[in-house]
Amino acid sequence: MSSDASDWEQESQHARVEAALESLYTDLAYVPGSRVGRNRPGPARLSLNDIYVPLRSDVTIDLAVNDSAPTSIVVRQAALRLGQATMGSPRPTITTRSGNVDEAFLELLFARSKDLISNGALQGLCVAPRPIIAAPLWADGERLNVATLQAATAVNVYRRAVLLGPPGSGKSTLAKILALAHLRPQTRLTSGETPESIGIWKSRPLLPVFVELRQLAAHADFPTVDQPAHVEHLLEYIRNVVCRSDTALFAYVITQLYGGHAYLILDGLDEVSIPHSIPDALEFRREQITGLIASVTDRFPQLKILVTSRPAGYSGWTLPGFDVLYLVPLSPAETGSLIRSLYRGMGYSAEWSSKRTAQLESQLPSIPESLRSQPLFVSLLAQLFENNDAALPRQRGALLAEAIDLLLGAWSLPRTGEASLTDVLGCTSEQLLERLEVVALRSLESGRVNDSEEPSIPRSLILDELYELGSHVNPAGALEYVSQHAGILTSPAPRRYRFAHRLFQEYLAASAISKAENPGVVIIDLLTSSVANWREVALLLADVLTNGRRGGEVWELVGDLVSSPSIVLQLMAADVILDQQTLPRVGRIYGSIVPTLKNTFKSILTDTRLSALERGEIGAALAWVGDDRSGVGLREDGCPDVAWCSIPGGRAILGSDDEMRKPLAVFKGGWSYEREEPLHTVDVMPFRLARYPVTVKQYQAFVNAPDGFLNDDWWPDGGLEWKAANPPAPNRPELPDNAPQGGVTWYEAVAFCAWMSARSGEVIRLPTEAQWEWAARGPNGLLYPWGNEPRGDLANSLEAAVSHPISVGSFEMITPWGPDGPEDLIGNVWEWCSSIVETENRQFRYPYEPNDGRESSAGGDLAKRATRGGYFGTSQAVSRSSLRGRDVPSVRVSRQGFRVAGEAGEGDQ
Repeated sequence: MSSDASDWEQESQHARVEAALESLYTDLAYVPGSRVGRNRPGPARLSLNDIYVPLRSDVTIDLAVNDSAPTSIVVRQAALRLGQATMGSPRPTITTRSGNVDEAFLELLFARSKDLISNGALQGLCVAPRPIIAAPLWADGERLNVATLQAATAVNVYRRAVLLGPPGSGKSTLAKILALAHLRPQTRLTSGETPESIGIWKSRPLLPVFVELRQLAAHADFPTVDQPAHVEHLLEYIRNVVCRSDTALFAYVITQLYGGHAYLILDGLDEVSIPHSIPDALEFRREQITGLIASVTDRFPQLKILVTSRPAGYSGWTLPGFDVLYLVPLSPAETGSLIRSLYRGMGYSAEWSSKRTAQLESQLPSIPESLRSQPLFVSLLAQLFENNDAALPRQRGALLAEAIDLLLGAWSLPRTGEASLTDVLGCTSEQLLERLEVVALRSLESGRVNDSEEPSIPRSLILDELYELGSHVNPAGALEYVSQHAGILTSPAPRRYRFAHRLFQEYLAASAISKAENPGVVIIDLLTSSVANWREVALLLADVLTNGRRGGEVWELVGDLVSSPSIVLQLMAADVILDQQTLPRVGRIYGSIVPTLKNTFKSILTDTRLSALERGEIGAALAWVGDDRSGVGLREDGCPDVAWCSIPGGRAILGSDDEMRKPLAVFKGGWSYEREEPLHTVDVMPFRLARYPVTVKQYQAFVNAPDGFLNDDWWPDGGLEWKAANPPAPNRPELPDNAPQGGVTWYEAVAFCAWMSARSGEVIRLPTEAQWEWAARGPNGLLYPWGNEPRGDLANSLEAAVSHPISVGSFEMITPWGPDGPEDLIGNVWEWCSSIVETENRQFRYPYEPNDGRESSAGGDLAKRATRGGYFGTSQAVSRSSLRGRDVPSVRVSRQGFRVAGEAGEGDQ
């Protein structure tokens, strides 16, 4: 053959390969089934690139910087140190945990870190926000968890990786996006995605070989489940299906595979079919696919491989030489992006999708965070909201019912090619669900649930229940559908199963209990045996009863729980109430238990057998049924009911010194005590101070009163200008109305006091710094109202680990003034005082001088006002009696609240 003919043949072969690659690209590039149906406006076909949402992995990096340049990068996965790249000459030094960690990628990541330092961002990474007090990225020092690797970048950490994510998390979309990004530069298509456009990649694109494992296992030439499979079976599938018997393309693929220039992507390990006619088929299939992949790695040792699966589907698998990556729960921004992309995938226009997404996002705060951060439930919510303008259900039970129904039907049926579950199994979804409910209940009764291990269910128990469906239903087939297609069950070991999500098991058990003659008696017996095992089931049982319009039975359950002598069951009564806040507070049963609810909750609100968080739940439930404690709510005329504490006059000890602060040595870190020095005394006249900070209910009465917030007469210097531009402090629905009102500016606090003064005919104001500190410290000048030692069990400070304001009066009352003293002075919210701490030109230091101008109401935002007592997020190094905080009067943060003071009444000394 002449040289010209040979060149022509090579060019022809090259053109054929290019054309074939373009055809492969087109096959992968569009969302399957995305053609628009009726009532779904939008493009005829949607490109995956249009709906791709970058998701985060569980891999993070630490960064060390010297002289504004990176000195090392450490790559971590949870607590596991995967590898490190350290500055060296001429190249960085690389150390790795195993040979599967790609050293070249670590070197590339180290090189790119220069851009991260200079720009504060880098394509393929999610850079963690840094607090104002933290050193910037370019400053010298070591930064931990600087950034999270997006999944499209994280797949490069390992040469061979398994990517796990729940159903609907975007695994397959990511896998195809990776394939498209590598494939496009090797075609004649116009410029577009490249590997670098979706993450951090080596410069040379690889040849992607995308294989859906479900289709591979179902192919006519693939061995039956009980026969071994090896690399030749995969190559035959690639030749006949992926390359469509194109010899030129297949020859090119083989060359790239052997040369280590290909990227094998095996999608959907969990979707491989399991023939139920063969005993132990799942174990056979695992052995078969594991052997196949091992054979591929032996034949092509340099080949980069990615396998995708659901976590439940991968349970019980081990692929030798592979490491596992996880898609992490969604952030709020990622949740919105996922919803938007799902609507685009349904065929809706970008404008409609954005509008609908915004509507759904406004309702997400009412959904438990554990659900709204999981892609499966986000996908469910998007489908529930697709053609529904009504509010989403608040109860987890309703959402779980919808999720399980979706998994049994619309989510899983397309994989079978049948139109209904009856066509697949011979039974309805309702019949199958009833048997799963019994399995869930029986397995919970016989197994122990804890945070580290789900109960394992023997296959025999499941098959026994599925057999009850009738002889026309194959139990093994039903089990295969529920586990392999629907993903409700998973198999961690041969002949052992467990529910893919504990909530699935607990909801189904609750549904089974709801069908008992007296479900309340059943669940209380179970709770008595183990609250830890049955708590969630009890809460979900209340959901099931509520959704079934059986509200009276919910109140019967609450009444039985609160009447129990067990404080743990009394706490359960509060938990049920808080979970069922949409249930009407009406009816004979509810009315009969309200007095018991109030009395019980008030009696255990400060019980030290309960944690601070649990007491917060008791307080919130008390608020829901009606907190009638003095000083918490409103009078009959709608004015706040203040419980006054008489504070006698005396010689007050203010400030602190080194000797007094010795108990603070237990707190690590440097603290500035300059503002509270020197230790000194000052005369304080008798006055009255509210027992509690102003509550949400009390403050909102001011906001809603016709003569309240909107009345210009109440506002101090600078306040009217602020009011004209701002709304009142918000009523946060997640907080009970007996919690202290947060988010209050100093202007609002002063206006509230003026309004109350006019309503009551008394002088009501903010306390001065000297009054507040005297009330908190008493005659002995204590560091804390209870003494001189920090006590994490006596205040809602950082040590209580609550992380939000809780109902006032939730802690054991120990005050310098005995049982009639003010409570909650430490923690919960910072409290505004009237005093100025500093202005633009002057520091009002201690000693306290009441006549030096610090008690002036003028000054506007130039006069920073005192805040005292700390809040739920400060440790007791800060949350104490003598520390002088200060803030701008117009600042609005959730940690700021206040309490009121008044003139001494008759008999006060």
